[in-house]
Amino acid sequence: MEESARPGGILSTLQMHVFPRFGTVLVSDVTSADVRQVILAVRQAAPEVARKLVFRVSAVFKGRLPKA
Repeated sequence: MEESARPGGILSTLQMHVFPRFGTVLVSDVTSADVRQVILAVRQAAPEVARKLVFRVSAVFKGRLPKA
């Protein structure tokens, strides 16, 4: 987990960039190709945000998000 990440900041980044792309798809149905597409799309506009998203999305799949 990123040292400086706050739970609210993590969630807001995911809400802004990831959730709209995946819609109502279950986490178990999201593929690595789906995640890659989101990261690459964000990277074009905001490389630093995309770098953070890699860690944040990984935390979702590993079940390691901090409790809000």
